[in-house]
Amino acid sequence: MCGIAGILGKADQEVIDSMLEACKHRGPDASGSWMAADRSVGFGHRRLAIIDLSPRGRQPMCSADGNAWITFNGEIYNYRELRAELESCGRTFTSHSDTEVILQAFQQWGESCLPRLRGMFAFGIAHRATDGAPWEVFLARDRLGIKPLYLARGANGAVYFGSELSTLLASGRIRARLDWSAAFDVLAYGSVRQPATILQDVTALPGGHFCRWKNGELSAPRCWWRLDEATGSLRAELSGLTFAQQSERLLALLHEVTRYHLIADVPVGVFLSGGIDSSAVGALMSRQVTYPIHTFSVGLDRAHHAIDELESARVVARSLGTQHYERVILDSEVLQIFEDFVAKVDQPSEDGANTMVVGAFAAAHGLKVVLSGVGMDELLGGYETHALVQQLKDAPGVTWKAGREMMRRIHEVRPNRVSRAYMTLLTPTRERCQFLREHIPHGAACAALPRGAAAHLGSDDWFWPEGADPLNGFLFQEIYGYLSNTLLRDADALTMASSLELRPLFIDHALVEFCYALPSDAKVSGGRGKAIFRHALRDLLPASTLERRKQGFGLPKGPWMNGPLAARYGALLKGRAAREALGAGWRNDELRRLAAGRVPWTSWTVATLLAWIESRGIDLT
Repeated sequence: MCGIAGILGKADQEVIDSMLEACKHRGPDASGSWMAADRSVGFGHRRLAIIDLSPRGRQPMCSADGNAWITFNGEIYNYRELRAELESCGRTFTSHSDTEVILQAFQQWGESCLPRLRGMFAFGIAHRATDGAPWEVFLARDRLGIKPLYLARGANGAVYFGSELSTLLASGRIRARLDWSAAFDVLAYGSVRQPATILQDVTALPGGHFCRWKNGELSAPRCWWRLDEATGSLRAELSGLTFAQQSERLLALLHEVTRYHLIADVPVGVFLSGGIDSSAVGALMSRQVTYPIHTFSVGLDRAHHAIDELESARVVARSLGTQHYERVILDSEVLQIFEDFVAKVDQPSEDGANTMVVGAFAAAHGLKVVLSGVGMDELLGGYETHALVQQLKDAPGVTWKAGREMMRRIHEVRPNRVSRAYMTLLTPTRERCQFLREHIPHGAACAALPRGAAAHLGSDDWFWPEGADPLNGFLFQEIYGYLSNTLLRDADALTMASSLELRPLFIDHALVEFCYALPSDAKVSGGRGKAIFRHALRDLLPASTLERRKQGFGLPKGPWMNGPLAARYGALLKGRAAREALGAGWRNDELRRLAAGRVPWTSWTVATLLAWIESRGIDLT
């Protein structure tokens, strides 16, 4: 896990150095750079040493013939098997790193190396046919976009890439200008939907895509993996198995994925919330390691005991015999946590503060790598909304547009469970994910922005895979939406802020494909999600853990916004960013709600957006 940076065209060493300084938290163990003799390409790298800790694993790394260089962020879990295959092709290695395996795999197979890679990755490879030939660059990102890769064209015509927006901004060549459509996404959905970013001139290379830079031009991204296209034959195969057989296959795959994710030359810990997903991670890991497992949990002040999961985590830790550590967030710390979150989150988001806190806690105990159970809810329908979609699978949605619009207006004024249920019934099947993923209702999100911003809002299309039933269509959008745009993106930025590598155990492409290919009734049954997951783990976890209702680690954002963060939020609402980024009427209404102590929990997202804009000096014109 590292930080990468690059300039394609008009490379400048001082600029590379500035970009590397901005991402030094991602790799405190070493720093390196390479510049082509003709200055057409420049690469930078910050290293967090996890595999092959020797100097031979440092980057940017050069091929034996000098005609290929790589800067790479991530982990390739099957690198040993790939190395053996490459050695059978006559290739020799000078290190024991996965980086060199990628480099030689690209030289051997070109872009066809990508489907062979099992892991999380974002990398750039500069290559040329022979000495003196022009350099070309190949940029690629893993299937699910676990590792970030951002791109922007500078005013000087050069292309800049890096692991974080801050890396690109540190070049001094990229204009920090707000994308109003992305700001709407933050309010309406809690985060920006890729490939857009919060900055108008910066895009994310989508997960499962690659692009090329040649003759000074950057190609359009090309898709090399998409979930629905990768699972056709597997779906037919799994549908012919019994539930018990499917469960056996799932358990075997979980053990395989765990074995791969434990590959490291440093100790590996676990984030343990007490829920079934993180508990499963600990249980699966305990079957494969002989060293003591370190587990880390975060709890809340006594006033918020009802949503605290520390006791549940203790039960699991005791059953697994782990060395367990707890960190309690006190209300007196909330203001500082908010400021730290704004400083460390790469883009404004409603989620991730809890991950930031537990990540810093684990890093303070000397960990470099932790496993996380993030993602299983999106793979196997773990939320109440997923159960609702499954229950409504035969409800087509009312096509009478006027009726839907009238109910939506009622829902916008006072959203609650009843209005949400009615809106779900009234919403056509393919639009339910869009509605159920709303953070702030659309009308309120539009009203929160200044009047002129509406002209900049893009389309609100959500892709629906061909032939998918309501639940699997919803989960497809969850995987490419909330999981990719919020959970994975924020977890990467907020753990790397503490120089900690987070490995999302369940976001292994073989496991993701298997889960997506399962029939919907294996995922949600009897009104409960993750049915097959619970069945597969029945001999690994305590019954109390398996039977717990989904809770999730939620922060008490409503009480915080009306309590320890009220003064800070009030100041933000009266500041420059709010005057320019929010509609005057909505802002005044929010100030009145704040004075009455009645701002909703979603105001955390508004506060984060405003504070992020202020702290980065974002241009709002």
